[in-house]
This record gives sequence, C-alpha cells and structure tokens, in this order.
Amino acid sequence: MTGPQEQWAAFRAEKERLRKEIRGRLRAIPPAEAKQSNALICRRLLQLPEYNRARMILGFAGINWEIRLTAFFAQALADGKRIALPRVTGPGQMEIRTVSSLRDLVPGAYGIPAPSGDEAICAPADIDLAVVPCVSCDKSCRRLGQGGGFYDRFLTAAGFPSAAVCRDAGMAEEIPAAPWDQPVDLVVTETQVYRRSLETGEAQKR
Repeated sequence: MTGPQEQWAAFRAEKERLRKEIRGRLRAIPPAEAKQSNALICRRLLQLPEYNRARMILGFAGINWEIRLTAFFAQALADGKRIALPRVTGPGQMEIRTVSSLRDLVPGAYGIPAPSGDEAICAPADIDLAVVPCVSCDKSCRRLGQGGGFYDRFLTAAGFPSAAVCRDAGMAEEIPAAPWDQPVDLVVTETQVYRRSLETGEAQKR
C-alpha cells in the first residue's frame, strides 16, 4: 500500500508524462496545418453564444506550439468588444489589463507577449468570457496547464464562463486532476465544442 506522499509523487509524475507526450504531438504539427487549426478554432469561438453576449473578453497571446488567437481578437475588436490579456506579476500570480491592439504588447514573463503594465486593470467582475490556453484537455472539460497554476488560481472564484482552446491533436482521454485543479466550462477544438454540465460535471458535445 502506498502512502500519501507516494500517491502525490505518482500523480505529479503522470501529469508531467502527459505534458511531455502532448507537447511532442503539438510540436510535430506542420506550420501550415497549425495555421489552419488556428483559423478553425477562432471561427468556432466566434460562433459561441457566450461570445455574442460578451462585452469584455479575456484572452492570451500564444507562443511556440500554442494556438494563435489573432483572428479572433481582430473580429472581437471589430465587433465592438473589449479585450484583456494577462500580465504575470509573480509566481503563480497575474493581473489582467485591457488592450486596444496586439501591437501594443511587450515581451513578458517566459517570453509571452503581455500588456506593458500601463494599461487599465480589468477586474474579474468585468470579464464576460475567458479564453484560456492549455497543454491538453479531455472531453469532461478538465484542463492540463503548463504547471504554474496561474489559471487554476484565477478561475477558482470566476463569475464568468471559461473556454479552453485545444487542438484535436492535443486532446487526452483523461486528464488527472487534483481537487484544486479547475475545470473549464467549454473546450473548443477545430471540430468540436465540449460543454461541462453545471449539474453533473459531465461534458456534453455540441
């Protein structure tokens, strides 16, 4: 019989194994295929009823193999919506600031483009929809992040719907989750939108 420490070590090891496996898959996607994937995911985001209702949208600037939301941001701004992006302020901590153009972003923590810090701070109560990154998700809307805990902390008391964007190639059969790991309300891929039922916690494909 294994004790709590051994179980915790095995849990963390399984998460890291899955991160390594999924990152390898995503890095292997050819640039042209990744570009097409970005466009399809942005299109599905724009079709969400949560997007239509939103006035302030939290997004992110993807790097490396992550999804690029450039087309989504451009259409949101054209639709008269406001955009906010995170800026890392410390270990596991970030603040949200509004931006009017992605051209105003500067290199931030981990090399991720971020607001400069001169923009207005966006309070969580002002956010109507959060589009968040992931390494992987499963169909039950469990999310595997990079391991820093930034979004788990931020989404703990979220009063707004959250949508993780994940390539079909990055989906997992099951994401190992601890009690503090926050699921998202939706997972958006190139081909599907998965929704988590608030009553049962189970996902529904749309």
